[in-house]
Amino acid sequence: MMDKNKAVLVEDNGKQLKYKLNDRTNQSSANKELAATLDDSDDAEDSVPVITGLNKPKKTHNKKQHRFHYLKPILIAVTSAIIIGSILGLGMLRLFVDVEGDVTGQAPNNNNPSTVTEKNEAASDGVIVQLDPLEAHILQAGIFSEKENAEQWSDNYAAEGIPTITWERDNQYFLIAGVANTKEDAKFLADELKKNGSVDLYVKEWATINGDLELTADEENWLVQFQAEWRDSLKNLSEQNTFSTEIWSDLLAAKPDQTEKLSSLLSSISNSVDNANHLQLLQWMYHYEQLAK
Repeated sequence: MMDKNKAVLVEDNGKQLKYKLNDRTNQSSANKELAATLDDSDDAEDSVPVITGLNKPKKTHNKKQHRFHYLKPILIAVTSAIIIGSILGLGMLRLFVDVEGDVTGQAPNNNNPSTVTEKNEAASDGVIVQLDPLEAHILQAGIFSEKENAEQWSDNYAAEGIPTITWERDNQYFLIAGVANTKEDAKFLADELKKNGSVDLYVKEWATINGDLELTADEENWLVQFQAEWRDSLKNLSEQNTFSTEIWSDLLAAKPDQTEKLSSLLSSISNSVDNANHLQLLQWMYHYEQLAK
């Protein structure tokens, strides 16, 4: 345990002062002893060491730490550049994919494998078929902008013994009284019909409108046969005034199973195949054009 009366050495403006702590016996003479101590400061300096402060050792920098101090900003800059470059690279790659999808008309493929398979199977069930036009010469009885007017004139022609059909196209209603293979055949037919009444019939070229239709393989094959039979029947009817109901009956028997897209054409053929004439061929021609609408 430290002695309470032990002398302690301190400095005052470079001079050493030695005094006792807690010297309660003679506190009044403390200043005198302090003055006496100043007189003996030279001797005390030799006998009691003086602590003026601790000299802190200088920090020495390791060479590796010194190098790291300069390399650290470079490493940070390089790392940042790599990260930013990677982010920009991914963004540009995605941009190019989107642009390529827009140019080719295809969106990026985000479908799962099962969805793609289902779409491929659905596409394989049908094929896009271009409907070749059916061409002929018709007997035009009139053109009307209102369906009611066309129907009224159709009744007037029927009263003269000239049946007609109404063909709707481009928001107009064409009243047609017959169809033939060539222009000469159409004129001959028009002259025959005029004998039954005083009517005006005009011969003009006519063809179905081109169009595309998605069909199964069976529907496509049947439609190709229909086109061939229709052309042959129109030719035979115009040149020889003959019509083979057997050929059309066989064609009906070979119709595709459960077809909805050809239903209106098949129904028209089925209802008039037994007593078909040039007007029925015209009616079938009309239903053929409606397939692409």
